[in-house]
Amino acid sequence: MTLTLVTGAGGRLSAREYPEVAESPRFTCALGGAYGATLAVFGAVPILHSGAGCGMANAHGMTYASGLNSGGAAGTTTTPCSGLIEEHVVFGGEDKLRRLIDTTIQVMKGELYVVISGCVPALIGDDVDSVVAEFRDRAPVIHVKTSGFVGNAFLGYNLFLDAVIDGLLKPLPVEKRLVNLFGMVPNQNIFWKGELRTLKALLEGIGAKVNTVFSDFGSLGTLERIPAAQLNLVLNPWCGVEAARKLEDKFGTPFEALDFVPVGPKDTSELLRRVGRRLRIPSRKTEAFISAEERNVYRYMEYVAEMFMIAMPHAFNATIADSRTAIALVRYGSNELGWNPELAIVTDDPPEWAREGIVKRLTEGLEGPGVPRVLFEYDSHTIRQELKKQPLQVILGSSLEKYIAKTENEAHHLSVSYPTYDRLIVDRCYAGFRGGIAMLEDMSHGFAGPLWRPGSRQFRERAPAGLSASCACGPPPASRGGPWRGGRLLARSGGRRLSRTGIGSRQPGLASREQGTGQGSGRRTWDGSRHEPWTASRLAVQGMVFGARRDFGIMRNFETSRGIWS
Repeated sequence: MTLTLVTGAGGRLSAREYPEVAESPRFTCALGGAYGATLAVFGAVPILHSGAGCGMANAHGMTYASGLNSGGAAGTTTTPCSGLIEEHVVFGGEDKLRRLIDTTIQVMKGELYVVISGCVPALIGDDVDSVVAEFRDRAPVIHVKTSGFVGNAFLGYNLFLDAVIDGLLKPLPVEKRLVNLFGMVPNQNIFWKGELRTLKALLEGIGAKVNTVFSDFGSLGTLERIPAAQLNLVLNPWCGVEAARKLEDKFGTPFEALDFVPVGPKDTSELLRRVGRRLRIPSRKTEAFISAEERNVYRYMEYVAEMFMIAMPHAFNATIADSRTAIALVRYGSNELGWNPELAIVTDDPPEWAREGIVKRLTEGLEGPGVPRVLFEYDSHTIRQELKKQPLQVILGSSLEKYIAKTENEAHHLSVSYPTYDRLIVDRCYAGFRGGIAMLEDMSHGFAGPLWRPGSRQFRERAPAGLSASCACGPPPASRGGPWRGGRLLARSGGRRLSRTGIGSRQPGLASREQGTGQGSGRRTWDGSRHEPWTASRLAVQGMVFGARRDFGIMRNFETSRGIWS
């Protein structure tokens, strides 16, 4: 086969004309996915049958890019690897693998040994299965066939589960109300540890028993317990679904495809009700737990509601993440924060059969006035070009968008997807009732803070992000256009232009000048225009306009009588 490189304008390679080329893709290979899944099982020891570079690249490019994490006791430079070179390509690597497994069992203590074979053994035809079978009388050993060219890390996660189902699991009596959790791919989903912990606590709160499969202590026991479940939950629109179907065929365990890990009270409550019905948990118990959690979270939301109503009302935002993360954050932003989702870029390269369902999840059931434009793309250059097409106030993406957001979009950025190098994530997550509050805590420092003196260095540095001198939340420059152009940003009740703060005007503060505030009143914004002085009563009324929809989550307990600032 002859490959012809076609370049676009200016000699630049076009990703569309040559789709095999991708700049900084948002996942590693199938070997990396299985490697990460193995490291996520406490007490499991991975054995890589591949070139040394495969292990090192995934050790640092996978775990480190997942919130600055390491691979644990058996990860990174500790991982046994056959280190295949040219000699083994010619003469085969089976003998070296045999010696490696033997010494690993002797030297490294583990409850499960997982041989993960890469591209070279697949190309030269090493009979890895027969070598692994020689050691099954000495220790639990399974083989995961993960040639890097067969797919990405999400497929590697599926292949790991396939190997576990075929090589380890045996029928067990069903435990009432026991559920397994699938679909959270270790490392590729950067919040996977916290999500598993949070979901376990939530489900146990309504009376279920939970086997998280990954992250919990127990290692081999957590895997062997999988067939005892009454129900399998797949919190992903596609990854993990095939494993759930295989478990249903082999052990008769039904599964529920929930598509995403919920963020915030609305979707979390719906998940608990749905699982409660499937497990036949009394509804009064489920509702009592939900009511107590909702009451607490909305109470705490009152502490941040005012800041977001003033500083980020109806923010136009983009989300760049894997499908399950994108669905969760788009829904939370639209349904509970009142944000306007403009763009959703799905980066995990889902199969064709799953894409229609993902689009429906991203565009249906949203309570805002619009829906996002949905793209399936993992090429970083293409993503950058798409972000340039429209003004945005918030970008939820990976570390690859951090400087693009600041310099090209003048938008606030938060890393929520792989790869993430700019923040440490241990067991933090945005799942559950309090997950939305955690996200707001992480992003608020970028646009809320002291009202710096106009002209100061700090103020000039913050101005491009859209801050104004009078209320720390003024619109971006008139040259940006977009959400601020021609009154596009409207109140949701009555469609009035929010011009008292300059929102909807071509210039910040234009409405104030039109109303004759004069040179003696108001303070200058960073672009030189003037705003009227804010008062507590005016902010209270404006806050109600910003959150005009009555079921707006953070407005639920907010009253016009409550002053904001004096």
